[in-house]
Amino acid sequence: MVSFSLEYFPPKVETDKTDLIEQAEVMSFYKPLYMSITHSFNSVGTNNTLDIAQKISSRINTSVIPHMTCARYSKEAMISMANDYSNIGISSVVALRGDGNSEYSQLDRYNDAKEFTQALSNKFSFKILTAGYPEGHPESISQEADMLYLKEKCVAGADEIITQWFFNNEDFLKYRDNVNAFGIDKPIAAGILPISDFEKVKKFAKVCGARIPQSLEQKFSSIRENDYQGIEELGQSIAIDQIENLKKEGVDNFHLYTLNRKKLTQDIIHHFKKPINPQTKHNNEGLLKNNRKAS
Repeated sequence: MVSFSLEYFPPKVETDKTDLIEQAEVMSFYKPLYMSITHSFNSVGTNNTLDIAQKISSRINTSVIPHMTCARYSKEAMISMANDYSNIGISSVVALRGDGNSEYSQLDRYNDAKEFTQALSNKFSFKILTAGYPEGHPESISQEADMLYLKEKCVAGADEIITQWFFNNEDFLKYRDNVNAFGIDKPIAAGILPISDFEKVKKFAKVCGARIPQSLEQKFSSIRENDYQGIEELGQSIAIDQIENLKKEGVDNFHLYTLNRKKLTQDIIHHFKKPINPQTKHNNEGLLKNNRKAS
């Protein structure tokens, strides 16, 4: 049996927020381990992540885990944010550095994810999730340095590792072996990105340093550019095959980067797990059936 966690981003438009909350209710039928919400503030300083986390948490019993990125905020602001999450009953967070630049260098801020993780561990009782990079962090000088830093984050208080998405399973399996070899005994969730827009994924890959196998290039190049259904069906098939092959290697914990795509995410999980009626905080009987009709 495989376990899944799901990652969403907080929409800025109210109708999209409503759609995401309904999507979360549907996906709760599949008993995901948790739903993580990426970090987002709007232009007037409202914490969109807090807003979505609170709304989803009020509707379902699935654990909701907000991302916290420290690069653009002061230490005071990050602790205040953590208090906000704690006050609404959030028990876990994803602690990340995030992207920053010289604009934020004058802030009294946490320098990296390790320092931020230590601060959270000292001040709160959160379960803390951290990022791992099967192909190496883009800024890392070596694989060994990457592993040493990951171990330092775990010593600082990280309880679980979520990996960056990857397409070559061998990269993940080698990474898992290296994690074990360095004495890091934390659970690892393998990051899977189902593809529905190959050109966009290639842009993502350049930013995060992920590799696109030539075999994927060839598969997607054989489909017409405007054949959206064909592209999504291929992306679904690739993700399912990737998970199936990792299962054979003893991997049973997967983190899906959903990009808020309802049908694609649901179809992939449905291949492995059948929905059951969760104990939601609102009556959503028949929601799955209605969602199928609407998709």
